[in-house]
Amino acid sequence: MNMKLGSLFDGIGGFPFVGTLLGIDPVWASEIEPWPIKVTEKHFPNMKHLGDITQINGAEIEPVDVITFGSPCQDLSVAGFQSTRPCGARPIVRVDEKPYSVVSIHAPVRGATSAPSN
Repeated sequence: MNMKLGSLFDGIGGFPFVGTLLGIDPVWASEIEPWPIKVTEKHFPNMKHLGDITQINGAEIEPVDVITFGSPCQDLSVAGFQSTRPCGARPIVRVDEKPYSVVSIHAPVRGATSAPSN
């Protein structure tokens, strides 16, 4: 039985892609941007898209063995507009409160150690 992966702040599905290379099945993802969702729908047609992370109830989603997440820290990102929207760690905890053990893997953000403090 393969391990199962859930991906938060999924982007274009980098973690699900690597998971498949390692024999891990991506079963769901949370992303709100339309273009990245189209990319992952093409590459992972069986992966369920949950949409906005603030609307996900962790008790209602399929249990997974691995939860991955890109950074929602727009204030730290070197891409885009570097908005002042703060890093969103609380939604991760809400989804991660599922009553089972998981491994969480976070994608590092280049600006996390180099961005000026607010």
